[in-house]
Amino acid sequence: MAKSGQQADIGNGAGNGEVVGQKRKFDLDAIAKILALLAGITASILAISSNVRSMIFGGGEKGTAPANAAGPSPTAPAATPPPPPPLPRPPPPPVVRIETAGGTMEIPSAGPIRVEQLPHGGSRTIVCPAGYALEGDDCIPPPSQPPRPPNPPPPPLPPPPTCPDCAPPPPIPTPCASGPFIVFFDWDRDQITPQAAAILDNAAAAYQACGPTRIWVGGHADRSGPADYNVGLSQARADGVRAHLAGQGIADDLIATRAFGESRPLVETSDGVREPQNRRVEVTFGPAAGW
Repeated sequence: MAKSGQQADIGNGAGNGEVVGQKRKFDLDAIAKILALLAGITASILAISSNVRSMIFGGGEKGTAPANAAGPSPTAPAATPPPPPPLPRPPPPPVVRIETAGGTMEIPSAGPIRVEQLPHGGSRTIVCPAGYALEGDDCIPPPSQPPRPPNPPPPPLPPPPTCPDCAPPPPIPTPCASGPFIVFFDWDRDQITPQAAAILDNAAAAYQACGPTRIWVGGHADRSGPADYNVGLSQARADGVRAHLAGQGIADDLIATRAFGESRPLVETSDGVREPQNRRVEVTFGPAAGW
C-alpha cells in the first residue's frame, strides 16, 4: 500500500510539472507579443516624429534621406554668397618733407609748395591747397565756374479739349473804329492826294466792321478867299471823297455830304490866312457819328 501511494504522488507530481511548463510557455508567448506590439508602436512614433521634423525644418513627406545616400540632400541649406570685396581706400595726400633746424617736417599737401631760405638762416614755406596756383607769395584760387544757365521754360499747356458735338463759338466782333478820318487838300484844290487816298482806303476797311450804317462827310476850307467861294470849294472836296468811298464798295445812298466852308476851322486864323489844317474833309460813321 505504501508503494502504491508513492506511485500516486509521483504521478500527481508529473502532472503538476506539465501544467507548470504549459503555463510558463504561455507567459513567454504573451510577453513576446507585448514586446512586438511595443516595438511597432515605437517604430510608428519614430516615423511620425521624423515626418514632423521634416515638415518643420524642410524636406519631403518621406523624411530626410540617409546620410550615405547619393546626391545632395533636398533639405540642405543654400550656400551663403561670399561677402563683397572691401572698397579701395583713397590714396593719402602727398607728403612734402622739409628740413628745418629742429629736424624734418612732413606737410601733407596736394597743391604747390615753395620753400625759401631766409637771410638769417631760417626758411619760409608757402603751402597752397589743391587746385590753387602759387604766384609770388599768394595762393591764387582756381577760376570760378561760369554760372549755370537757367532752366528752359516749361512747354506750353495743350489747348483745352474741344467739344466735337458743340457749335463753334461765335467770332469775336471787331470794334467799330468810327473815326473821324481826316484828309487834307492843297490850297484852292479839291483833288485827292495819294496820302489822302490811303487814309480813305483805311476808312473804307474800318467801315466794313461797323456794318451798314450812314457815313457823314463834311468839307471845310480856310479863310484865304471869299466865304461863298469857300463853301462851294468845301462841297467839291466832300463830293470827291464821296466818290472815292463809293469806289471802295460802299453804297452811295449811305453817304451824306455837307459843306461847312470856313465856319469850322481846326486852327483859328484871321481872314485871308492860308491854313493847311483848315483845308480838309472829315469822315465819320457809326452810332455816334453825325455833324
